[in-house]
Amino acid sequence: MKGILKLRSSGLSVVLLLLAMLTINNSEVNEDNIKNYLDSDCHSVANYIENNFSLFVEKYNESTEEDKLNASYIENKINVIIDESGTKCEGVFLDFNFDNGYALIGDDYNFYDFSTSGESPYKDIQSESFYYSTLSGYLYLKDDEYINVDALKNYSNDSLEDLTFESAYKGQTEAGCGHINDIAEYVKSRYGSGWKSSKNKSLSMSIGKYTTQDTLSCYTTNKIENDEIVSYTEGSCWFVSAYNVLQSLADSSGDYKKKVDTYKTDSKINSMPSLSDTTKYDAKVEETNIYSQYYDSNDNNISGILKTSTGNTSYKVRYRGTRTFPKLYTDVRKYVTSTYNKVNGGTVYNTSNIINQVGKQYGYNFKAKGTVLAGLYGSSGITAVNNNLPFVLCTSSVSNAGYGNHLMAGCGYQIYSKTSGWWIFKTTSYKYFYELRDGHSQGKVYLDLSALIGFGGIVLLDYSIFKY
Repeated sequence: MKGILKLRSSGLSVVLLLLAMLTINNSEVNEDNIKNYLDSDCHSVANYIENNFSLFVEKYNESTEEDKLNASYIENKINVIIDESGTKCEGVFLDFNFDNGYALIGDDYNFYDFSTSGESPYKDIQSESFYYSTLSGYLYLKDDEYINVDALKNYSNDSLEDLTFESAYKGQTEAGCGHINDIAEYVKSRYGSGWKSSKNKSLSMSIGKYTTQDTLSCYTTNKIENDEIVSYTEGSCWFVSAYNVLQSLADSSGDYKKKVDTYKTDSKINSMPSLSDTTKYDAKVEETNIYSQYYDSNDNNISGILKTSTGNTSYKVRYRGTRTFPKLYTDVRKYVTSTYNKVNGGTVYNTSNIINQVGKQYGYNFKAKGTVLAGLYGSSGITAVNNNLPFVLCTSSVSNAGYGNHLMAGCGYQIYSKTSGWWIFKTTSYKYFYELRDGHSQGKVYLDLSALIGFGGIVLLDYSIFKY
């Protein structure tokens, strides 16, 4: 896609342009009377630009110090659905001739996108519906799914090259767009000043001991790194994330609980146990199929021995003994080990199945579904939370999240915005953040969804509500 988003005009340039060009019968147009000359809806503004395009170009080039606009006519005009932070409105996309740029116009004289160079992102795309998200960019309808014009945002697969990213910014513990524990500090460090928290919502989801893979693991796997033996947890993110979602549903209250109760299909079965309902769990007894992969009938470790060059030794896998877990987690673990006969290597599809099947044990039909499609669905966690539903986010080894192949429970979002312009003319930019339980930290962790590239997948509860 040649030249897409190579150059954007500033909000002030657009304001000056419209004020300068909207002159009718030689009357002076200013901030007090502009509405007398042109309706503020996107279609009126787009039609005026199309019918007076030479003036549009002339006045733009007079009012900007950026690269000049060399377009001579409107090559194509498309009606677009615009999604601005979850609010949908009409818009008009104008494709300037050849590769001389384009513009996306909303109501109230607002330009959502403007470029003086580059071909249309919709070039050569045939569709009955076009869509623009302030988070995901340009999309189009194909086979009942909205597909991003940027293929990198649609799928995560082995054909994508490994992405590189800068070192950690302030407010995050590791590089990438994840591991953020202080959004305000991160935003200022990465994006500069002027950004403010404009919208947020969170569902109740536990933090602390019983949310991490370490505290919920029955085994540790040892590896040799830099000639030292390093211990890792089970690789259980695919069902720990499912558990964190289920526990959040179990402990819901208020409007969140009212939403959860709508999925109760069998009132005769007790609801899911709360976090405080704990029990002892002996994996040697409860999951003999897993235990026997590492220990024989006499409890001798048969997993194999690692040895460093300095002589340090350790078994590859170690059993951590009888442990105390939340009751709901043991239900999840029993289902996983009996169904999949493993504790590592699961997928988004396995995760959605765990949520559905364990939910059914307690009389719920959550209708969860996992997908590796990104595009618009990458931002569906926001829609989920607005509908009082948690979700599971999956990043991939070819994403810049900093997690590799990893699944994390999501329960909220925060939106930061920055507005420039004057009077009714404005250009507002957004940065979107998911609130996650990433399975590593015992506290809240955030991910910069606006910066996420090479998206991996998502698990949504009640997939039927995600209509675009």
